[in-house]
Amino acid sequence: MEKGDNVILLSSKGNELRYKVYDKYVVDETDMSCTSQETDGKIELTLITCDNDNTKRLVVKCRVSN
Repeated sequence: MEKGDNVILLSSKGNELRYKVYDKYVVDETDMSCTSQETDGKIELTLITCDNDNTKRLVVKCRVSN
C-alpha cells in the first residue's frame, strides 16, 4: 500500500466504507504512539502489521474518502 491508495471495508450488511491512505511508516514493536485516538475530528483507520523481518511494525494510516 502507498499514499493515495484506496481501502474499502465492507460491513456485514454490504455497506462500503471508503478510506484513502495518507501516511505509511515503520515503528519499533513497542511503540504504541500510532494507536493515538487524536484525529482532529477526522474519521481514521489504522492498519498495523509486522514488517518483512518481524522486528518492526508497519503502520498504514487512512482517512475517510469522499
